Amino acid sequence: MIRIINGRILDPARGIDTVGDICIAGSTIVSPEAMGPGACETIDASGKLVTPGLVDFHLHAYNTGSALGIPLDPVCAASGVTTAVDAGTSGHITAAAFRGALSGTVTRLKALLSCSPEGLLSLRFHERSDPALFDKAAMKEVVTAFPDLFIGVKIRVSADVADAFGLAGLEAAVSIAEDLGLPLVVHTTNPPASADAIASMLRPGDVFTHAFHGTGHTILKDGRVRGAVRKARERGVLFDDCHGRAHFAFSTLDAALADGFFPDMISSDIIAPSAFRQPLGGLPMVLSRYLASGADLPEILTACVVNPAKFLGLEKDIASLAPGTCADVAVFSPLAKRTVFRDAFGKERVGETVLVPEVTIRQGTIVYRSYGSY
Repeated sequence: MIRIINGRILDPARGIDTVGDICIAGSTIVSPEAMGPGACETIDASGKLVTPGLVDFHLHAYNTGSALGIPLDPVCAASGVTTAVDAGTSGHITAAAFRGALSGTVTRLKALLSCSPEGLLSLRFHERSDPALFDKAAMKEVVTAFPDLFIGVKIRVSADVADAFGLAGLEAAVSIAEDLGLPLVVHTTNPPASADAIASMLRPGDVFTHAFHGTGHTILKDGRVRGAVRKARERGVLFDDCHGRAHFAFSTLDAALADGFFPDMISSDIIAPSAFRQPLGGLPMVLSRYLASGADLPEILTACVVNPAKFLGLEKDIASLAPGTCADVAVFSPLAKRTVFRDAFGKERVGETVLVPEVTIRQGTIVYRSYGSY
């Protein structure tokens, strides 16, 4: 049993922001009254934030089969992340090996299946993006064989990846996702067409990712969010910040926020070369950038816990700290520290608070604890 005491409990799914205690028995959050007798680990969270475990909706975890992949459990545990989505590192050719390599992870893992047959193997060359090579039948076999793992389809629509094919790859990917009954997640940095054109092709539940990049066509026109982008959101298309080391511009973020366009999801797009390094760091550093940009903690947590949990169909299990939910919990110190954040273009922003992970609990087990939290 674990009792986290005196922390600032932030649970935006229930509208809770108060100082109190969180109690865990076995793998479940329980009310204080339900804590039975026996040994109990007490964590004093005075001056700290207690949140549901973070959901990193976009990262790359296949470290035994791709140069992009991170060691999932160590990185996530040290970041307060208890649920993650691998964003298309695997294609249908590599799917079985991907599943075998990542079965049994402590971190709850879901994945997107790349339209590229082999997925993302290296930073030295791009995946194959010719829609003639997409194999819907083989992809269907994969998602049928591993329905608990693959929960969506992924395609990259960037000029450097798919310029020769324009939006033909996206058109094919939408058709494949429709036939498979799955959402489509679309990488949009430096696209071969306007954000309006891309957003107009997406369906409710699809995800426009790298929403605040600053290369080529962006979601902005004359400093405002484009009309078709807004209409796409009204139809139910989701917009993921999906930060990354090369897919984020403060100028795009600032204009979007000023125009009332906060992302539906905030994720890291962490890969092996960017883990714990500037300008990305990891998901807690991304969230700290949002604090430095004027966002508040409840809306930030909604975007990195509640909304991705809904997307995954896990809202009742991991989106809150309510008694009866899975005991996925994170504790952070809001460290008062002058910190320089940089975007993909080297533009700097000074923040005064950094969210420092102190404790990560996955299904009732402490999987990370900083020595300063004892």
